[in-house]
Amino acid sequence: MNMRCFTAALLVATGSIATACCISYGEVAKTLAKETAVIFWDQDKKVEHFIRKAEFEGEAEDFGFIFPSPTQPFRIEVADERIFGMLESMKPRSSTMGCSAEEAAKSAHAGSVEVLEQKRVGDYDVTVLKATDGAAMGEWLSKNGHKMRPAMVPWFDHYAKRDWVFTAFKYAGKGQLKTKAVAISFNAETPHYPYRMPADTFEGGHHRPLDLFVVSQTEMDGCHNDGSSWPGEKQWTADASRIRLGLEQSLNKSVKSDPITLPDRLIVTRFKNSPKATNYDMDLTFPIERNVPIWPFIAGAAVVIGFRRAKRSEFKN
Repeated sequence: MNMRCFTAALLVATGSIATACCISYGEVAKTLAKETAVIFWDQDKKVEHFIRKAEFEGEAEDFGFIFPSPTQPFRIEVADERIFGMLESMKPRSSTMGCSAEEAAKSAHAGSVEVLEQKRVGDYDVTVLKATDGAAMGEWLSKNGHKMRPAMVPWFDHYAKRDWVFTAFKYAGKGQLKTKAVAISFNAETPHYPYRMPADTFEGGHHRPLDLFVVSQTEMDGCHNDGSSWPGEKQWTADASRIRLGLEQSLNKSVKSDPITLPDRLIVTRFKNSPKATNYDMDLTFPIERNVPIWPFIAGAAVVIGFRRAKRSEFKN
């Protein structure tokens, strides 16, 4: 385990990281055929803007998905899909890298589930809620028109016990398999991706097609949230600072107040899920890429601290 991922794993262990995606359907299955996502991570503000578009396959017409986050989202909107093309245009010519809708009534309580917000976003009816445990979450979803499966209960429980927030998207469109992209913004300690799935989602060895852009002030690495290696492919990285204003315009297309601002310096790192990546019981996190060892910085900090203490002692004497 490298130091970057070890540090990220410590943040997970202390409850700072959480995100996953669970598709809700009944006896007729609905599965992800393809997903493309962008993570905008502001290291200074500790804010993540998550954008995702997905194509589904299967006969089920009554389905949705659940998105947990460490804090309540402060923005849930339809995303401007031009943002994917803008970031893809940053790809270097050669690369050798590898590795809005109207808000509903105010908060209400339903047993051990607290409803925080309800709104319509694109093709989905959206409910933001907190639950004390997986059983309570499953019961609420069943009573409110969501399809439930037994494997979803322990998945909910995993996040409910950590006091995380669920955002439930219920598909309200008609028949189409390609839904509108959605954007979710929330506060977090570390950037992360919804990778964990209920145990019955995929058969063993299934390859989940995923294209992912991570945009931040620096190049990013990718690993599982316990610090273990994620066999995804880091395809390329590029400076996206020159398209910052265009990215901000796309991010703010559906924002009515408090426009989103991005840092002046932006580096995009492009990831792709490889056929070797078949473990879906952990989330992904993205520590900063460091090309130099971290220990010299720690040693240097220790020297500075020791020097200051010596000076204080000399002053007292």
